[in-house]
Amino acid sequence: MTKDDGETDFLDIFGQLDDPRIERKKLHPMPEILLLTLCAVICGAESWDDIEVFGKAKLVFLRQYLPYESGIPGDDTLRRFFRAIDTTQFQRLFVEWVRAWLSPEVAGKVVAIDTHTGH
Repeated sequence: MTKDDGETDFLDIFGQLDDPRIERKKLHPMPEILLLTLCAVICGAESWDDIEVFGKAKLVFLRQYLPYESGIPGDDTLRRFFRAIDTTQFQRLFVEWVRAWLSPEVAGKVVAIDTHTGH
């Protein structure tokens, strides 16, 4: 799936990921976990704790895209989720997402992210 403007959407691609959790334990929807993690890591998060702290600080921003009705998942929830997913499927979807950004239609729209921290 792609957006109307031709860009491949992160959540469309990763929406294909099998959710390993049992239904009654899904307090935080998978798309919310994935978007939170992507944004936090891009912004420098290096641990599950960092991702949780980022999410709590940026909840208003994240709610522009998804509801986060149950708030931000804790570091233990994040850890358990990522330990349970099919890493082979995740890797395949990640490669698909990156390749979509390398396509000629999207390449001109890529924004460079400077991760230099000044250290």
